Amino acid sequence: MSHVDNPVMVAQPASPPDVWERLDARLERWADHLNPILVKETRQALKSHQFLITFMLLLLACWLWSVFAPVLLGPGFAYASKGADVLYGYLLILSVPLVLIVPFAAFRSLAAEQERNTYELLAISDLSARQIVTGKLGSAVVQIVLYLSAVAPCLAFTYLLRGIDIFTIMLVIYYALFGSLGLTMIALLIATLSTARFSQVMLSVALVIGLFWGWFFAVIAGWELTVESASWLGQGEFWYFNGLLLTVYVGYFALLLLAAAAGLGFVGELSSATLRIAMLLVVVGFTPWVTGLWLAENGDSDVLVAYASLVGVHWYVLAVLMTGESPHLSQRVRRSLPTSWSGQALFTWLQPGPGTGFCYAITNLMAVALLGTLGIGLAASFGRTAASNDFIEMAVFLWLGVCYVTIYLGLGHLLIRYFAQQTRHRMLAAVLIHGVLLAVATIGMTLVQLLLTGNEDYTLFQLPNGFWTVSFVCDGYDQSALVALIVIPVAALLTLLANFRIIGPELRRDPAAIPDRVAADDAEQHVPPEPAPESPWD
Repeated sequence: MSHVDNPVMVAQPASPPDVWERLDARLERWADHLNPILVKETRQALKSHQFLITFMLLLLACWLWSVFAPVLLGPGFAYASKGADVLYGYLLILSVPLVLIVPFAAFRSLAAEQERNTYELLAISDLSARQIVTGKLGSAVVQIVLYLSAVAPCLAFTYLLRGIDIFTIMLVIYYALFGSLGLTMIALLIATLSTARFSQVMLSVALVIGLFWGWFFAVIAGWELTVESASWLGQGEFWYFNGLLLTVYVGYFALLLLAAAAGLGFVGELSSATLRIAMLLVVVGFTPWVTGLWLAENGDSDVLVAYASLVGVHWYVLAVLMTGESPHLSQRVRRSLPTSWSGQALFTWLQPGPGTGFCYAITNLMAVALLGTLGIGLAASFGRTAASNDFIEMAVFLWLGVCYVTIYLGLGHLLIRYFAQQTRHRMLAAVLIHGVLLAVATIGMTLVQLLLTGNEDYTLFQLPNGFWTVSFVCDGYDQSALVALIVIPVAALLTLLANFRIIGPELRRDPAAIPDRVAADDAEQHVPPEPAPESPWD
């Protein structure tokens, strides 16, 4: 019987990990420090059928355009300047996922958390509302970057063609990135407006319509950018406008982010102060840009008219939303109110409530009108010709506009107090009441004048129409203009007095005392640490 020796298995030394394994391990450790919502949403999004199908269709569309573009653009493609046309084709393909798919997917991601009642699990965790919103936003940013990276080689290919330069390609990527990011932030804010299923359906339809309008605008703006950018790059006004646009974009993006976090936050949290400070900082941020442009244009009144109109729309829209807030504060918020006289005088306007919101918006508008009037006067005193000629006209425009905004907001605030006091959808009621009031004052009075008199010119029937009245008064002074200059300020003053009678108790709210049970719980959570030894012998 033959004997066969069993081979002895010799253990081989483990090979050291290669570069990619070490990099993967390091990334895994870094992922542990990232926002958990960002990690979860990114993994789910990249594994979803929606992303895979969209990504594959994007690659297929880019390949088809790369193949058929030389055929569609004619036989002289190799010698003609067709780089801008090819770039525009890639931009059209890229705009579909960036403008339509990513924002709507972010909206559905946050809305689904509330529809499936999974948001409560997130709310009771250690994550704040702002972390939840930024996590959803970060997942959208990852998808945007992936879509851009897929199309980037095609965009680089257009640089090899005639008629395009590297700066135009960079501008296309710049606008595409920030445009998609802004639409995604708006979609996330809309997702926080309501938790009811019917309201979510209506908001989904409104968002889809808005995104298609945004895509249509992107198509038009993309053509202007790819064709005309070569003539813009050498102009200082183009870069000045981009700096102004970026400042406004950052301000409103931060405001939308804070508003979305406040919409998800606990109802007892005091978030209005941060929001109202952000509202003010948006205006403060782009005011120096407009001031520099106004001085560069020798005090041209058109610049000031555009600035004052934008600021007026800004505060009017935000004040409509603030007057839709509940006048009642939770005990948790009342415990955080300032107790000193100076604190109440300075920070009462930052407290939540329709009355404080109304006063805050009107005060800011008056400050803008005052600064604008002083600026025109100083410019006229230093010999600015345009400012000297338009001083009275611009002062009338500023203060008459403030009076009309005061009347509209004040009447809307009074109507909300009387007709929407008990409704659960107070914010929606505020938007509807202010919208109907503005429509009656403008379109309604115009129809009444046409039916009664058949006159299409300005008459005293148009006194409630602030847009027409301000334009008419600034164009010339006659009997109707003098009546408007007397009646409108008096009506604004009466509206303010009527509102102050109602919002007086809201402005004089006293802070609530901290209950003993809450004080004891806070003391237990903030127990001071035991003193550490100061030397090795302690």
